[in-house]
Parts: sequence; structure tokens; C-alpha cells
Amino acid sequence: MNYISPSLLAGAELVETSPTVTEQKVERIESEGEDGKDGKDEGESKDEGEGKEEEEEEEEEEKKSNGPPISPLSELQTLLFSRFISQETYEQRCKELLVQNISLGVKYYLEGKTINDGDNNDTAMRGTITFTSNDKAEYQLKSEMWYGAGTNYNTPTQGQWVGTLQYDNDINFVETLNTHRGAFVYTGRLNGGKMDGRYYWDIRPGATGTCHFSLYKM
Repeated sequence: MNYISPSLLAGAELVETSPTVTEQKVERIESEGEDGKDGKDEGESKDEGEGKEEEEEEEEEEKKSNGPPISPLSELQTLLFSRFISQETYEQRCKELLVQNISLGVKYYLEGKTINDGDNNDTAMRGTITFTSNDKAEYQLKSEMWYGAGTNYNTPTQGQWVGTLQYDNDINFVETLNTHRGAFVYTGRLNGGKMDGRYYWDIRPGATGTCHFSLYKM
């Protein structure tokens, strides 16, 4: 049996319990990293904060772009409520914003309402509408719409219009809603920026009503 001197054992224990210079350096670096004194983590944290703010701003802009359009009448309404303009001036300026002549490819603001024949359920709506040529002696129309809650039923929703405007100003389009089956079929006439007409629900033809809309320059 080999004999190990107690003094050697004591020396071995001393080496194991005493950190080397390299270990001390590693411990110091790790400590500084945790405290953020080397500046690297602090810089990365700052970059992450700025990146998060940019993402939030982009999300906000996307919400605005995907939301209902702002009425071109809103500024006039503010002036009227603040009594900076009279009711007569307000009505005159609103009339000037009405679309008298359709221009192809131009986006217009649209607002109005439908009224159900059976129970007078009144549903307000607004959106944008664009007219293009389809080479068939008529204009093609397409609209993105936002709907408020009805006075008796119907929850807020979104929908689309697709149809035609004849050269004699007769208008026909089909409306589809995110919350309803089937489609609503509209017929009417556009005159001086205002459209009045009727509609029915294609899967329940007995569900009918009237519609009243106005087109404004944006």
C-alpha cells in the first residue's frame, strides 16, 4: 500500500478550494454581465424597447387602415358644434362635397342607412366606393362597408358591394355581409350624389326594405 503524506493531502485540499486566476476572472465577468456594467445588455435592451415601440406603431396604423373611413363631414360637424359656422354654411359645404359626376378610379366616401319594411329596423352604414369601366356601356362598382348596430337587431359588421351603375344612373348591386347567409340585392337610382332604392334578401325574398345613401368627395 502506498502511503500519502498528510501534508500532501492538505495541499491538495488547498488547491481545490482556492480559485485560480482564470476562475476569478470568469466570475468577475459573469458578475459584471449580470449587473449590466459592460453596457452590452443595456444596449440590447434599449434596441428591443425601440423595436417594440415600432411594432406597436405599425399595429396601430394597420388598425386605422383596416377600420372604417373617416367622414369628410367630420371637420364641418366640429365647426358647427363649436359654433364657428352656421347651420346654413354647414349645409352648403356638405352639398359642395356631394359627388355630382362620377370619375373612374376615384375612391368616394359613402354613408347612409337601410330601413326594413317589416319592423322599421334602421341600420346605419358607411364605407368607400369606386367605379371603373367594364366596356359594356356601364360602370362597375365595388365598395367596402362598415355597419352599425340596428335599432331593433343586427350587430355591427362589415360587408362588400359589387355591381353596376348604368349611364342613365340606374344602380344595381349585391351586398354580402360577414354575419349573414346569402346576399342582399339592391336596385336604385343615383342622382346628384344621392341614391335611393330598395333591397331584398335573396334567401328570404319577403325580407325587403328601402335604402338611402350619399356619396361624398374624400
